[in-house]
Formats: sequence, structure tokens, C-alpha cells
Amino acid sequence: MSRRALGNHVQHYRPLPHAFSPRAPDRGRDVSHRVNTVWRVNPKRLLTRLRRGQFANVRFNDAVRLVEAVGYRSARVRGSHHIFMHPEVPDLLNLQDVRGEAKPYQLRQVLRTIEEYNLDIEA
Repeated sequence: MSRRALGNHVQHYRPLPHAFSPRAPDRGRDVSHRVNTVWRVNPKRLLTRLRRGQFANVRFNDAVRLVEAVGYRSARVRGSHHIFMHPEVPDLLNLQDVRGEAKPYQLRQVLRTIEEYNLDIEA
């Protein structure tokens, strides 16, 4: 422990442990799970949320998981437009990734298509 004099006051401080130091708190442990943790929404919960009319602040990846859970598959990607096809539904679905979120009007179209064709989330 080091000391630093500040007038009449002596401050004790402990130097921060270096990442590879034997005193580092997480030395030898896997801490990769702590970095950039992204929570995913269950597709059933997201569908319930959309049915309540909450279309804002839906992550693009969660919207893709919902669309794939009801049977759609990615047909192509052109720029930011991700086009999805369903083997039994003639309508295509389009989703755009805008700063990590899906556009609300496209989520309304997804919900309308799911309800129109009585699509259910596959297990």
C-alpha cells in the first residue's frame, strides 16, 4: 500500500490491479459473459406485446426471431431490407434494421400477417 502526503492529511490508496496481475479479481475466470450482454425477448412475449399495440422500441433481432418463429425464412437481403418468405403464405415480410431497432409500421404489418393467416409460434 502506498501513501501520499496532502498537507496535514495522509491518503492511503491501493493501486488498481493489472489485468494479468496475480491480485486481479477475475484472474483465471471466464468473464466474457459480462461484456456486451444483450437480452433477448421471447417471441411469445414479443407477440403479446405487439398485440397490445406496443410497436416502439423493438429490437431488430427480436423481430427477426419472431418472424422466424412463425415459420418465415430469410429469402434475401438488399441493403437494409431483410425480406422473409413463408412456404404457405403468399405475402412477403420486410424488416429494416435502423440503429438496431425494427420500424413500427413494419411490425404492424408483421402482426397483421400473423393474425390474418392464423400463424402460430413453432416449438
